[in-house]
Amino acid sequence: MYIITSRRSGLKLYYEPHCVDDKLFLQKYTADIIIMPVIKQLLPFFTVVSGQEDAVHLAKLLQAKYIVPMKNGDLNSKGILSSIVRSKGTVESFKEFLTKELPDARVLEPRPGTSLEILTSSLAL
Repeated sequence: MYIITSRRSGLKLYYEPHCVDDKLFLQKYTADIIIMPVIKQLLPFFTVVSGQEDAVHLAKLLQAKYIVPMKNGDLNSKGILSSIVRSKGTVESFKEFLTKELPDARVLEPRPGTSLEILTSSLAL
C-alpha cells in the first residue's frame, strides 16, 4: 500500500495492488485517486485479491473522487494454479456497487500504453 501526496497541489493518490485495507490505519487518510483491483481473484477457501464490495468500502473510507481499476482479472496464465484461480465480478458490477455507496466518484478506465489525464476544476494536477 502506498499513499502519495503531491507537494505542489496536495493531491493524494492511494495504490493498493490487492485491495486489502487496514481500516484503523486508513481512518486518518483521504485520497483523491485510488488505483486498486476491483475484480476478486479467488482460490478455493482463500481470497488472493479482494475487489467488488471490498473495493467500494475502501473507496468510501478514503472518500475517493476517482478510481482507476487494475485489470487483474484479464490475465492469460498457465500452470496448475491458474486452473483453480477464479475471478468474481467485473468493472461494470463494481461501478454498480460504487454508485450506490459513493455516487460522486468516477471510475476511469485507461487503455494500456496510454497516459491517463484527469482534468477537473476540483483537482489541481
